[in-house]
Amino acid sequence: MERDLRARHYETVEKAIGFIRKNVRQQPTLEEIAQAVNMSPFHLQRVFSEWAGLSPKGSCSTSPKNTPRRRFCGPGPCWRSPMTWV
Repeated sequence: MERDLRARHYETVEKAIGFIRKNVRQQPTLEEIAQAVNMSPFHLQRVFSEWAGLSPKGSCSTSPKNTPRRRFCGPGPCWRSPMTWV
């Protein structure tokens, strides 16, 4: 049961990352991201933060001071899959 839940969370975070990357210029709200992955904003915030170590909204800063966050939305290989975070 725990494995199924982890797999679902992985897929949800992966979908959220794809949505964020696709819409990074529009700076989607937490509610928009949650709707895109069929999850409540509260639950998405908790699951995403657990997997990624930062919030969905905090993951795509446009500030040059936050290079790791910028790489999240860019083509950098270390951010392509949530499994690389573990």
